[in-house]
Amino acid sequence: MNLHPSLRALLWPFALFFEGIVRVRALCYRVGICRQKRLKGVVLSVGNLTVGGTGKTPMVQWIAQRLFDSGKRVGILSRGYRGSVRADSGPLQKTGDAPQLRLSDEVWLLGERLGEKARIGVGSDRYAHGVALEGMGIECFVLDDGFQHLQLARDVDVVLIDATNPFGGGRLLPAGRLREPLSALARADVIVITRSEHAPAVEATVQRHSQAPIFYAQTQLDEVRVAENTSVPGAPDQWLGRKVFAFCAIGNPAAFFEDVRHWGMEL
Repeated sequence: MNLHPSLRALLWPFALFFEGIVRVRALCYRVGICRQKRLKGVVLSVGNLTVGGTGKTPMVQWIAQRLFDSGKRVGILSRGYRGSVRADSGPLQKTGDAPQLRLSDEVWLLGERLGEKARIGVGSDRYAHGVALEGMGIECFVLDDGFQHLQLARDVDVVLIDATNPFGGGRLLPAGRLREPLSALARADVIVITRSEHAPAVEATVQRHSQAPIFYAQTQLDEVRVAENTSVPGAPDQWLGRKVFAFCAIGNPAAFFEDVRHWGMEL
């Protein structure tokens, strides 16, 4: 979101109003005026401070895989961005269980990658889906995009920060990309700076607002899927140095193009 300075100035009063609402809402949950609902199982939330992509979906998949590998029965609770689910459909074992439903790209991806390793509950009432999943024996939950979903209590808050655009211009919506002020980082238990191996300036800003440990994460090229009836190579190492045309539909497209270059392809 690269707004012209004059437009940012015009939107600044709306950002102040939005910030006031966000702060009051967080305060109400902190002092107990608004009560969180708690599942019996362990809940790990993965979220961020800004709109746009910070790598939440791969992180949700990675955590779910680690939990499964440690012998846990795993559930994922997702709102399903721009998707829908029938109120009576219940949690999804995988996306193929409900082809009649319109689900978000993230849910389709998680269902495809994790398969039988995790059950997925999709809908705005993530507590209700969590209760249903507990009835199926799920003991660990990964709350997708959950940092602002204060209605559901969590045991761990993992917050992702994109090193390429960490704080969205420093202003809240709609004048910037922040969903909450930086002071909200005080709620975080773990902070992961994505798309970087070392970002001291980002660390310094984070440490002014949070005592949480800081980790780093980078994307890796996992595989190249080749369309049918084509003669292009399928092995990732065969793409090194090749000229490619790239397109994507993710929250941070610039990061994808940078990844393509990092993986050795020429755009």
